[in-house]
Amino acid sequence: MCEGIARAGNGICLMATTSDNILGKCSKLVLASRTFVLNDISVDWGARGPAETSQMEGESDILQAPSKIESIYSGLRFVVTAIIKEKDFKIPEEVVLRGKRDGNGDVIEIKVPVQIELGKDDSPGPIVPWGLRNPLFFSA
Repeated sequence: MCEGIARAGNGICLMATTSDNILGKCSKLVLASRTFVLNDISVDWGARGPAETSQMEGESDILQAPSKIESIYSGLRFVVTAIIKEKDFKIPEEVVLRGKRDGNGDVIEIKVPVQIELGKDDSPGPIVPWGLRNPLFFSA
């Protein structure tokens, strides 16, 4: 319920199991409130296919989860994954996030390096974990 209310108001919801955990999360919220938000996020995976992404198999060469990223808040971690069905796809050195700055509409571009972990010889291919280990911080 709390998360639904936060989304409806274009906000965020953070939950904690103990009162000790909530202090750090509240400080992140205060920090985030002093910076801007990126909206209308798109991810350039380096594939030749269409820029649109889909959750439904067969609709696109790129299956991304979450399929649509509404906004990114400063200092908060998130994970985006994709399955790219392009046969001759080469894993890029970096993935590019693009979004519009809240308020003035400037387009911000963030380049994130890709890390590759190869499986065993009998595995079907590389596993590419892509999570933001270092939070993104924006300054107004």
